[in-house]
Amino acid sequence: MLPLSSLAILPELPFNFTQKNDVKFMYSRKHMHYSIAVKPHYRRDQRGIGSLATIGAFVGIGIVFLIIFMIANSGGTKINTNKDGANKTNSTATSNSPSPPNGQPAVIRIPDNFSIFSNTDYGISFAYPTPWGKLTGTGGGSAAYTVTSTVFSNYAIGNSVLNGQMTAVVYNKDKFQIITKVGGALLTAVKLGDTYGWKVVQTGANEPTLNVGDSVDIKSSKNQSGTTIFDFSINDKNQIQGRWVFEAKNRFVIVALPPLTRLDGSAPSGSDLVIYTAVGNNMARTMRPTN
Repeated sequence: MLPLSSLAILPELPFNFTQKNDVKFMYSRKHMHYSIAVKPHYRRDQRGIGSLATIGAFVGIGIVFLIIFMIANSGGTKINTNKDGANKTNSTATSNSPSPPNGQPAVIRIPDNFSIFSNTDYGISFAYPTPWGKLTGTGGGSAAYTVTSTVFSNYAIGNSVLNGQMTAVVYNKDKFQIITKVGGALLTAVKLGDTYGWKVVQTGANEPTLNVGDSVDIKSSKNQSGTTIFDFSINDKNQIQGRWVFEAKNRFVIVALPPLTRLDGSAPSGSDLVIYTAVGNNMARTMRPTN
């Protein structure tokens, strides 16, 4: 089927019809196709064969249909698909695939109004909302390196607010532990092939069903750079906070947003939670180790 966009590239007819044939070249918008109507005037010789002009007209019609068929299959905007129907056009620039073709590095798409924080010494990089100001990093303490934003004080997101700081904390693996939620169990990472599992090393009052040594299933996925991101976000009546963990230079990094709350103590509304989650997801898509 020839698309409407191909109207601009229709070829001129490659031959002239004789006056003995009434020819009409028509485009049907209703049926989205072209047709050629030919009303020939036959002149038969003694053997009953039409005139050479009539034969030439029919040959010409065949050529026109062949040209239109070739345009329909090669002209205009065309997206090739593989057997699964996936878009293969500009796959390196538009795909979220963690394994770009031909060994090319993945293209990291940074959301509008986001800035990039990067530290090559500890091998971490991620994007964050530009209005949150400049991030600063310091070493020492129980963590190898800590990145902090300015301190938020009732920073509005819809009818909800942020209080506290956004942080990115780098831990040596032998010192890494993470709590599941307020009053929850304390977990440590266990190497499982090319990924990690999570086991309880200390129980929590708000998770009485978990015992030391239990395995805890933590959702994970690969982002646009191919980095495995573990989602430790908290969403319960006591706390709403986005938190993610990834590996960088044989260390673990915890990136955490300030908790989302409401001044009256009620749970944040659905629309506010959608905005907050979208900000966190955009950050998680950009987290990666650097060389």
